[in-house]
Amino acid sequence: MVLLAISFETSRVLSLGLFSVFVAVLFMPAILFRDSNTATLAAHYILYSLAAVMINYVIQEPRALRLFCYGLVVGLIGSVGLMALVASGLFPTQTLAEMGLTAGYAAEFGGYVRDTPRSSGLWGHPNEAGHVAVLASSAAAFLYIADRRVIPLIAAGAALLAVFYFTLCRAGFAASALILMIGLLVPVYRRGFGSGLIAVALIGAFIFVANLDVLGTRLADDANASDNALERVTSSAVGIWLALENPLGQSIADFSHAMSERTSVATPHNGLIFAAAIFGIPVFLILFSVISANLFVKRSSEEWSFFALLVLQIVVSFFFEQLTGSISYVMMIGLLIGRVFLNSRFGTPFLVDAETSAQKTYPRDGPAQKQV
Repeated sequence: MVLLAISFETSRVLSLGLFSVFVAVLFMPAILFRDSNTATLAAHYILYSLAAVMINYVIQEPRALRLFCYGLVVGLIGSVGLMALVASGLFPTQTLAEMGLTAGYAAEFGGYVRDTPRSSGLWGHPNEAGHVAVLASSAAAFLYIADRRVIPLIAAGAALLAVFYFTLCRAGFAASALILMIGLLVPVYRRGFGSGLIAVALIGAFIFVANLDVLGTRLADDANASDNALERVTSSAVGIWLALENPLGQSIADFSHAMSERTSVATPHNGLIFAAAIFGIPVFLILFSVISANLFVKRSSEEWSFFALLVLQIVVSFFFEQLTGSISYVMMIGLLIGRVFLNSRFGTPFLVDAETSAQKTYPRDGPAQKQV
């Protein structure tokens, strides 16, 4: 509704209409010719991409972008509080699910390093929860790079360590450490000694936590590490083969069933492979190209560092889990798609203020008026 309200100008209506056609062409086949779960996921991509146009429209203003990043960090802290509430056992899981504080379909995943089950928070699997939490790392790193805001960086670092404790998601731990370290090293290059001390302190904190018994065991002393690695390599290879067998895509149910028949798991553990297998190789190539294009859009602008870190983090996380099926990642992918569109030749008219556009079309102080 908001999009329609601000799209009253003809050029904006045409611009938004063109974008709607683009995302519809990408995902409508999955809605029309797949099962209900696949159709629902495809519908989320369409709707979230349209909503992301509005978000991108708003965060063009630097203050709005910062508020958006603070919101991601606050959301991360809230997720940690929820995981702590679940782990406390104060409320039955069913009660929390009825309150909308946990995913009712989430299964309990135990661990060999402690008695407390791994937490899934609002999501269906601890690994998904761990990677969703990492989405806030780009926001915290951006706030430090752009404004040297230390508190959001420290808060995000502490919260991500807590998320690792509750979820035991190793890949999420590694991805968050990578993004935060990059966020620290960029100011070290620009600003020198003070940023270097903070970088060393955070690196030390991650090393210290990684060596704690309960967490160090998960990172370094995993007796199942070799089997787990072999399983992931095998599942990824099978997922690629299934995607090549069905280059135009297939339903999630059929893909998961085929994976289960050929491997011991129903997932390729890779978001890129999952997208190619479900939506088809042509759609995957377009999506990957659009996401990567964020690295080349407005490179001289301040916002570029946030989106560059976000793209890097998403791609890194994709190599560990099929996160293209996670709603939180669908929203962020939509954000990246919308940003490229708005900064393209076809999307630029949407950013032009109606009054400014009218002044350009009908100049009030033209040469003739000046002569008079």
